[in-house]
Amino acid sequence: MDSNVDDLKQIEKLMINSDSRILSIHDLHLYRPNSNECYGSVHVVLNENLTLIEIEKILENIRFILSQVIKVVFTNLFKNYTKKRFFV
Repeated sequence: MDSNVDDLKQIEKLMINSDSRILSIHDLHLYRPNSNECYGSVHVVLNENLTLIEIEKILENIRFILSQVIKVVFTNLFKNYTKKRFFV
């Protein structure tokens, strides 16, 4: 089940405010199959003029923020470098 919409908006705002190179965040989904686990996915749109190292640092920071705020586990990472959209 997805988290409360208000909670998701707060989490999106937290992620966007964490780095000025993040242009937008959308399609954030958090699932809690039980009381001990939380899984999530999110699409992150970044500035076009970033190196791969910069991108990795931004994504790692997002993962850290989410792990601290809601103890979420991101198991898959897909990167579409041509469109500068990243799926954490």
